[in-house]
Amino acid sequence: MPDTRITKPRLKNHLHYGKWIYVLIAIVAWFSVDLVYTMTEYRPDRYHRVDVQLVGNATMQDEGLEAMAKKIVAAVSPQDPKLEEINFYNIAYSGDASSDVYGAQKYAVILAEGSSSIFFLDRAMTENMVTQGGAMPLDQYVESGALPKDLALTLPEADNDGNPTGVSHIYAIDASGLGGMLSDDIGFDTRDKYAVVFAACVNPDTAVAVLGNIFSMMTGPVPDSQFAQTIAAEGAAAAQASAEPAILTAAPTTQTPSPVNSAAPAQAEETPAAQTPASPAPLAAAQTPVPAATPAA
Repeated sequence: MPDTRITKPRLKNHLHYGKWIYVLIAIVAWFSVDLVYTMTEYRPDRYHRVDVQLVGNATMQDEGLEAMAKKIVAAVSPQDPKLEEINFYNIAYSGDASSDVYGAQKYAVILAEGSSSIFFLDRAMTENMVTQGGAMPLDQYVESGALPKDLALTLPEADNDGNPTGVSHIYAIDASGLGGMLSDDIGFDTRDKYAVVFAACVNPDTAVAVLGNIFSMMTGPVPDSQFAQTIAAEGAAAAQASAEPAILTAAPTTQTPSPVNSAAPAQAEETPAAQTPASPAPLAAAQTPVPAATPAA
């Protein structure tokens, strides 16, 4: 009979040549367990959560947003006990689909998916969302004091074809005063940003309560953060760059007197020629009254 005993030398030899097989099996098993856990992990549906989409720069951090989300859940839960989760997501999109193709695609997918509740957008994108019928009127929430009236943005209502109906509503809240969002632990640029409640939101009262808490917590002056200094420097550089073409355009205007001066001698040379035949005219005019005065006498 063959000797099949497991001895220490045989085990050592087996592990020496077959250890990578066991390493591969362990890695595959770990990934399989992680995949199954991720796929089966409980996630609140959109009736039990509020998703906030921050559309703009891509330097957003997660620490401050996660801390703010937990505080808002605790504050809004008495009003809506079904609220379990608030998620902040970032869409790095400038609003220019021709130069930012990836951002435009991601933004379009989020809109089509329809489970988000709140969007932070710039003015142009806000007006476009209102025109497309994607923004919920906020008149009742502003009148009730749930949202700040002095920051309300009123825009004309549009029909299904995007044409104005002649009626206006409050569709957005000016978010440019949310200085707390410019801190280093959040890092979202709120300049020229407006908060919009998505028309497809299934829990608008809860979404408005969440939005009101965001404004209560984040409204304030711009902090002295590295992120705020960076965007301020970028803004100054952009302003300087936009001013340089104006300076270059205005430079030739300082040289415009030179062609006028160059034409001046030509006019001076033509002046005597123009006055030469005119010199006898005064003499004739001076002599005409003399015979006219004789009959009068």
